[in-house]
Amino acid sequence: MRNITIKLFVIIVMIIAASGANAQTFVLWGATTPTATVTSSDANDTICVGDPIIFTATIQAGCTYRFDVNGTIMQGPGGANTYIPAPAFTPGNQQVVVLVDNGTCSATDTLNFVTLGLPTPTLVVAPSNTICAGTNATFTGTGGTNYNFKVNNITVQNSASPTYSTTTLTNGQTVTVDVTNAGGCLTTSAGITMTVNALPVATLTIPDNSICAGTSATFTAGGGVNYNFEINGISMQNSALATFTTTALTDGQIVTVDVTNGSGCIATSAGITMTIYPLPTVATVTGNPTPACVSNMVNVDITGLTGTAPWSVEIWTDVFGNPGVLYYAVPGTVVISNPTILVPIPGVGFTTMHLRITDANTCSNF
Repeated sequence: MRNITIKLFVIIVMIIAASGANAQTFVLWGATTPTATVTSSDANDTICVGDPIIFTATIQAGCTYRFDVNGTIMQGPGGANTYIPAPAFTPGNQQVVVLVDNGTCSATDTLNFVTLGLPTPTLVVAPSNTICAGTNATFTGTGGTNYNFKVNNITVQNSASPTYSTTTLTNGQTVTVDVTNAGGCLTTSAGITMTVNALPVATLTIPDNSICAGTSATFTAGGGVNYNFEINGISMQNSALATFTTTALTDGQIVTVDVTNGSGCIATSAGITMTIYPLPTVATVTGNPTPACVSNMVNVDITGLTGTAPWSVEIWTDVFGNPGVLYYAVPGTVVISNPTILVPIPGVGFTTMHLRITDANTCSNF
């Protein structure tokens, strides 16, 4: 509501009639009263702390202008019909009064104005502002009702949600949040500059991923300072040693390595799927049941031969129950699982011999 006060300057002049006259006259001298109107540059007469605002009084020829805020003279009287608050208004209700004066008469107009407080934003990140590439970073803002998250000043999420998560940050990027409160006032948080360390380039090699059961297999890793070797996701060796050797692999198992670099970042190598060939076996071996002359060739029957055909067969001597040295290699190869082979008699009397089978996968077994 606008209040207009008018000061009327009246000069009354009384003229007394000539001596002895009974008639009396007087003159009233009236002056023009200026029109006082004050408006603001904000359509709703409501701003946030720090927003620019201009108050303007209607121009009146030959007048001076004075601007009061909450009963305190802030500008004038003078010729300027506009007023820009400096410093900015503090939160709360303000009453802006303009006094327009033409030297004789004056008028005032009042504008009730509201200044809204700014939010006090905070921004934190978990797990921290130093992460590895690809790590999920969650930013949480507080202090308002709407949160506009920005990465390097580009909006990535603008909603009522106070949290923003991402796995795509790169080194040196800065995250901020514009926090808006219920009054529509906005403040930008301090920025969080991210340190994003690169992942190691994890490598894993083996000379041959197709081996015979029980064969020693050595895996070699590279790209870091620590190596966690795993078989089918189960850790087998976790140390600074870049090689891992085992004889216990089975067919179809997958070997990987988690490589850690100097920044503590981890990358997992591509897996190596192992092909493990079983060792050949036999069900029974039957030698010559009757005496034969030394060096004569006699039949030896083999049943239940396993592995991959064709097979090669060797006869080895016995040393205290273990194979000693190669005595005789059966010419050619065996292509059936129940073959009969010819073996020369090694000496007089009973002789214990060992049979060694090697299949097409070069897997051998005594």
